[in-house]
Amino acid sequence: MRELLMLTPVLDAADPVQGFALGWVNALAGQVQTLSVAALRLGEHEGLAANVVPVGLGRPPAGRPAVAARLATLAARTGADACLVHMNWPMLLAAGPVLRARGIRTALWWAHGAAPPGLRLAEKFADLLLTSSAAACRVGGARRRVLGQGIDVDCFSPAAAEPAGPFTVLCAGRIAPVKRVGRVADACARAGVRLRIVGPGQLPGIASEPPLPHRAMPALLRGVHAFATASATGSPDKAALEAMATGLPVVALGEGMRGALPTKLAAEVIVADEAALAGRLAALAAMGAAGRRAFGARLREAVVAEHALAGLSARIVAALGAC
Repeated sequence: MRELLMLTPVLDAADPVQGFALGWVNALAGQVQTLSVAALRLGEHEGLAANVVPVGLGRPPAGRPAVAARLATLAARTGADACLVHMNWPMLLAAGPVLRARGIRTALWWAHGAAPPGLRLAEKFADLLLTSSAAACRVGGARRRVLGQGIDVDCFSPAAAEPAGPFTVLCAGRIAPVKRVGRVADACARAGVRLRIVGPGQLPGIASEPPLPHRAMPALLRGVHAFATASATGSPDKAALEAMATGLPVVALGEGMRGALPTKLAAEVIVADEAALAGRLAALAAMGAAGRRAFGARLREAVVAEHALAGLSARIVAALGAC
């Protein structure tokens, strides 16, 4: 493909949630001659590939109408062969009509169990709906393609050995009600194991650490013994897949991880309730380092096979080229 236009909400390596987008941009840049990336917020973006052209759309005082107008103008002027809209249906709603009128192939990446009314309106302007698992995108019908999550398995790689100190569980990512962090905290208390909660946001009664830039997450993961999630978004927890890529044992309360792993392996990760979550964490703590590392190695193998970023970027460009 000669040129790809990507629309994304944030391009900022320091962002604790969206910082991974820089890795996506560089991976996609390796598949095309030119990649133009327009972001609502353009922050720290050093290290982009030479063929990447970053564009800051900004959030002007006029608000959303002015941003929508800028997106429509960009869509009218771009020389791209195709457009990828990443996790932001309002951007597609603004640019989609112009892209459609110009015959520019357009895909929306959506990996969230929710399907708000605005998404259902915007997706009509997409030729393809791309997602990480079937449960992560409930719109699109025959236009939907399940491609995997896109984890940088080179950055998220295992530690040489387990860290010293008491057995510690990590729960990382957005701290929001839908993430059910309190259920992880209760399970860890029942299991008698140490818990660290790291991420943006706050909830009453939840003791958490400040968020870290996404680039700091591999080191954080290598400093603990297991990862736990109770996310109820309905889609795979990206932080849990990153933990698997580092070779950590992972326990998940909820069905979001079901379609992200081979069936037998998913059954070893997913638990039915809080009591089972506590029991699994207690078992991991008693297992010993060799057993935990063997389990983590199988999880990493699955992530490399199904969710590696290099493979995902090639599948995205191939899907756009074929539609």
